[in-house]
Amino acid sequence: MIKDFPTEVSFKGPGATYRTPSLDDAEEIRQILSDKDNMQYLKFMTKPGGWTLEQVQERLTKQLQGQKENRTMILHIIYEGKVVGMTGFTVIDTTHRNAEVGIILDKAYWGKNLATEAFYFSLKWAFDELGLHRIEWVTTNVNQGMRGWLEKVCGLEVEQIGRESLLVEDQWLDAYTYVLFEDDWRTRVKPHLESKIYKS
Repeated sequence: MIKDFPTEVSFKGPGATYRTPSLDDAEEIRQILSDKDNMQYLKFMTKPGGWTLEQVQERLTKQLQGQKENRTMILHIIYEGKVVGMTGFTVIDTTHRNAEVGIILDKAYWGKNLATEAFYFSLKWAFDELGLHRIEWVTTNVNQGMRGWLEKVCGLEVEQIGRESLLVEDQWLDAYTYVLFEDDWRTRVKPHLESKIYKS
């Protein structure tokens, strides 16, 4: 039985803090979403001239409403007091206990192990606290960074390839789906990520 989502969620890792969004985060999120380098693999989310503050506030409001309705759970990544990205689940199906997870991280904070840490806390909440069974990532053939992390760090294999299923700036891209199940999380992926995050 899936329980109701908490109103507020917060995790503190060695590198950053991960917490429920606030409307006060809107300007920092606007800057992240409006940066072309940050969004190079998420061009379908970009807007001509960048995001406006009102658009970001609307997005945050929908995410928070989705959390109240047990449909979404987004965590903002706080590094040295600043919002530097977001992770979590824009789609959660509590009936079939599955979800899709993703991340957007400001380019200035790449290479600091924050993506690994962010995914760890997101997955820990989803599997260990919420009780999900299956979590998937959907990325593209050109996103070698994400695919490399999923394959090399998590040891996941591609479950499905949707060939030429995404049209981005007049270019057809393949959609790659990777899946992690709860048993594999508990026996293999969780301890492996912990060993990378909590280095002795």
